[in-house]
Amino acid sequence: MNIINTRQDIEKLPEPEKSAWLARLAASIHRYDAEGEIVTDESTITRFGYSLEDFPDAPIADYVAPAPPPPPAAIELAKLDIRRKLRLIGKEDALDAMLDTIPHARKDWDDSKFILTTDPMFVQHRPTVQAMLGLTDEQWNGLLGIPTPAPAESENTP
Repeated sequence: MNIINTRQDIEKLPEPEKSAWLARLAASIHRYDAEGEIVTDESTITRFGYSLEDFPDAPIADYVAPAPPPPPAAIELAKLDIRRKLRLIGKEDALDAMLDTIPHARKDWDDSKFILTTDPMFVQHRPTVQAMLGLTDEQWNGLLGIPTPAPAESENTP
């Protein structure tokens, strides 16, 4: 097994190993970004002592979208806490109206001790409930103690 740290190490490799290394380096130079623009990144090739002139026919790698973030962890919301928090902001009557409006909501509410934020009914009806309560996403999350999602990170590609 050869340890490859420099251009000289690559140049000493036998074929086809040398060609494979050079092809990998060439493939690291150009890529498309999320907006469809070509980005040139010389960091990998310069690390090994090469320059753009050494790879005049370097291909342009396809854009690869970042993996979606993992789904949020379930948060357990105590029904009594929800009711009391809504009472404090004068929205308790809206909770009861909502429970009577959405099919099966009243039965599920009465049969449970807590609500999971990942529960399919909670997820499906959250926009409707928020609208009925007149709450923004930030107000909703703050009221229920749900962490606000971090803003989308800018694309970090090697």
